[in-house]
Amino acid sequence: MDNIETYEKNYSPISDVFREDYNDEDFKFVMNLFLKEGCQTMANLSDALEKDDMDQIEFWVHKIAGSAEVVGASNFFPVARKLEFSIRDNSLVNEDSISYLLDEFQRIEDFIKKL
Repeated sequence: MDNIETYEKNYSPISDVFREDYNDEDFKFVMNLFLKEGCQTMANLSDALEKDDMDQIEFWVHKIAGSAEVVGASNFFPVARKLEFSIRDNSLVNEDSISYLLDEFQRIEDFIKKL
């Protein structure tokens, strides 16, 4: 097994520190709640992006960043927060950051579904 396969096998989009704060049942509950809310938030973000509605884009990025911080999504959160500040400061949407958030959210969703 090469390094990439090992990384992907052991990859966890959720911080171990966060996970240690909960028993298995509570962890699954919190993660499924994050997934349910997150899917709706990401759909709303996609709609705002299609409409190029900067206020709504900032709102939905802020919401998903906060949720990601709460559940310890350690790869997702800093990118979302940086994007939020970029939008707020100069109304720029970094397409690479959006693509990363969509991809990383999918990895989080896949992780949660395996719980």
